[in-house]
Amino acid sequence: MPIITPENKEAASLLGVHLYHSPFSNCSQRTRLVLAEKGIAWESHEINLMKFEHLTPFYQGIHPKGVVPALVHDGVVIVESHDIIRYLDDHFPGPKLMPASHDEAARIRPWMELGDALQMSIKSLTYDRLFRDKFPPTEEKCAFYAAHQRNPDLVAFYRRFLDGFDPEDLKHYDEAVADFLARTNDQLGKTAWLAGDAITLADFSAVVNVHRATKLGHDLAAYPATLAWYETIEARPSFHQAITSYVP
Repeated sequence: MPIITPENKEAASLLGVHLYHSPFSNCSQRTRLVLAEKGIAWESHEINLMKFEHLTPFYQGIHPKGVVPALVHDGVVIVESHDIIRYLDDHFPGPKLMPASHDEAARIRPWMELGDALQMSIKSLTYDRLFRDKFPPTEEKCAFYAAHQRNPDLVAFYRRFLDGFDPEDLKHYDEAVADFLARTNDQLGKTAWLAGDAITLADFSAVVNVHRATKLGHDLAAYPATLAWYETIEARPSFHQAITSYVP
């Protein structure tokens, strides 16, 4: 679990639960969902990615990779959304979302791993289809980004955003999203939830990517079991609290 020692000593002195997050970030959405499901009180610190607020020395002193989310709990800093939601389930009361038994927990981890593997596809398609017109990249923005972002992978990503993603890459990313939806549909044709008979972290890990897939033009009607499962989670109060209250 990536519990890190932050350079930012102000973050290390924070008491309570603090989340540094972005409204539209699917990884932030995943974290907010679990906070809501477990009824955890937390203080919000919104990071505007389009205004490059994640490039400030203050934030990069919290999360050295310069991405969201980052959780601070009584001075302990946890990064990476799947590690954060596991930490929340381990350290706070409320419904247990990670089963105690090894066999049951083993059914959850592959969904988290699949979500991690899908992130580049989700991110690239989001920037290409949803951000390019609304937040157009420029050479000036790219130069600023390169001068202030420590993470070379993110600098390279922003350059690809500026230059235009390779159409073959975009096709591959779309296929990866479709494959993800097909896998969820296959599993949900067998079990009520992704890891069995109870809702778990697997469902909250996956549902934010299914939600984003709908925004990227994928029709869930082609995946009826996934659609029914998605509508069930969408109707939960936590979904509105964590997702649609931020970005309708």
